[in-house]
Amino acid sequence: MKKWIFLFLLFLVVPVLSYAIDLENVTAQFQKLVEDYESGFPQDPFVSYVKENIPQLQKYRIFRRFLAGSVEKTEFAKTPGDYLFVLYQNWKETNWERKLSNVLFLSYLQSMMSGSKPSESVLKNSPAFNSFFAEYRMFVRSNALNLLRWILAYYTGGTNTPPPVEFNLGIRNTGFSFNVNHDVHPDILKVLPEDLEAKLKEAIEEIASSKNQAEYTRNINRQASLLWKEFESNISALQNEVADVFENTSPSISNFWWIRFVVYGILLVIFLRKYRTILQFIIAAEILFIWVTKSLYLNTVENMIFSTVVVFMFIFFNFILLVRRRYLYPLLSLIFVFLLFIPSYISIREMGMDSAFENSPYYDQLKFEVFEGSDSPVKTAIRRMNTIALSSKEHTKQIVETLGSLPEELLKIGALKSIEPTKNGLFFLLNERSKFFTTAGFEDRLDLTGKIEGDLSDYLSQEKSRYRKYRREINSLDQLIKKITSYTSEKFSQDFERELTNTIERYPLIAGVSFSYSTEKSYLSLKPYRTMNGLIGIFTFFLLFFSAVLGGRYLLFPAAATLFTSILSMIKWKHLEVFVESGIFPLIIETSSTHTFHIEVFLIFVSLFLLYKNFMKRRVKA
Repeated sequence: MKKWIFLFLLFLVVPVLSYAIDLENVTAQFQKLVEDYESGFPQDPFVSYVKENIPQLQKYRIFRRFLAGSVEKTEFAKTPGDYLFVLYQNWKETNWERKLSNVLFLSYLQSMMSGSKPSESVLKNSPAFNSFFAEYRMFVRSNALNLLRWILAYYTGGTNTPPPVEFNLGIRNTGFSFNVNHDVHPDILKVLPEDLEAKLKEAIEEIASSKNQAEYTRNINRQASLLWKEFESNISALQNEVADVFENTSPSISNFWWIRFVVYGILLVIFLRKYRTILQFIIAAEILFIWVTKSLYLNTVENMIFSTVVVFMFIFFNFILLVRRRYLYPLLSLIFVFLLFIPSYISIREMGMDSAFENSPYYDQLKFEVFEGSDSPVKTAIRRMNTIALSSKEHTKQIVETLGSLPEELLKIGALKSIEPTKNGLFFLLNERSKFFTTAGFEDRLDLTGKIEGDLSDYLSQEKSRYRKYRREINSLDQLIKKITSYTSEKFSQDFERELTNTIERYPLIAGVSFSYSTEKSYLSLKPYRTMNGLIGIFTFFLLFFSAVLGGRYLLFPAAATLFTSILSMIKWKHLEVFVESGIFPLIIETSSTHTFHIEVFLIFVSLFLLYKNFMKRRVKA
């Protein structure tokens, strides 16, 4: 069906526009790339390259957050498209059609990671797509201008060399010459506008009226630039057409899980009188759903609404319970929140920087964002230190000038007879009979020393403040240096130390500093909210909390679902899925690191407690 849609669109557009790029071929290549990727064993070099580097992208984002923080100092928030753009930039491809099919594949992969449908907006906001057309526009412009100048010069007698394309135009001999650049790519002949001949005829008339050589040259360049706009409009139309074709021909990413909310609503309407029972079944179903699908990382509206509502209701119900002085469930909530900040996986060797990461394009990207870029935390810290040093230098120069002018003042008022330089320094010859030393000189002495006292007091106050700020900055930088050299590979640490040394040398005011480079390597530890099982555990507890507040005999279903999923999570603890960030696949590794199991144990304890409580209530009623 999508193939027929594509052909229909192409049929409508081709009579109007001429493209050097065969859209049908691009689409066919793009669909082959998708099929190759989904096969699980890619044969295409670009697909293999992308698949090999997805784990490196995930590590890059994990280390970037750990070493440089989560805040991006960019005008717009970065998306997975920005991270995939790194792969596009580092892949060398010369064929325009193949390059465009690679762009479409990366945009499709971005949609897959976020769980959204491939759309025009996804493609048009893709840095790879915009970069491709910027590059393609420059290529067409350069060649089109050369060709147009050549054509205009040939048909006005400016050159005897015929252009690579003929027109039904007479040659006008203007008597002037034009230096033609014959560097024209053959592909440019495929993008000539259909009405170019008529436009050329009008341009030649303008050029033929030139009165001298300078005007002739100027007119050819001007008319070529005006004719280029015809090419440019074709490229803009091509850009829109590619986006439209991408949306209509991309393999669909189906997500029908939202239908469960409709089912839940229907059940609540039908069994309104038994809403507690239905809600308990819904909570149990959601606990099993989030454990089976593990789709919390998807950047979808469904997840956003689900997360927002669940977290808000969790806080709200805890507040209500505290107001009503029912402290058991808020206490359990407080304990659970505390447990979230205890690492669940400790020192994960499998997440260390290996040679695969060092050889990936994300290695240089991480270096740039951690210590090479102007906005990196290392460069920012050094600039702050230098700002403090500059402020201190300027203030110190002022105080030195003030103190340096003191002997001149003492000479003027007669307190000194002379100042004589000696091999041991300056010799001050006092005038002991000066009025300055008598009781009549009290005011002069107080005026002179009062000014110095004020300057010195202000200087000491500000210099102490600057020194404290400098010590904070250098201690903070030292801690960051320890972290970088502890948790990264030997190669990364060496590159960092080299760059840090070179950077410090460019700031002569920063001197006498030494840093703590760690020689012992450490590995990342993960708190529960940084793993998929941990995230699932968090939302499972929230849902179980709602179930407990709701109460009723069917509380046993959510409690049993929690018990079941928690035990299975404990059994499969070695299969670690690391939550990278929303819109990026989790990093999946098999680990042998230490696992604390504290979230699973707590969930098992709470579910058993609720089951026991429910059982005892039913026993009492019986």
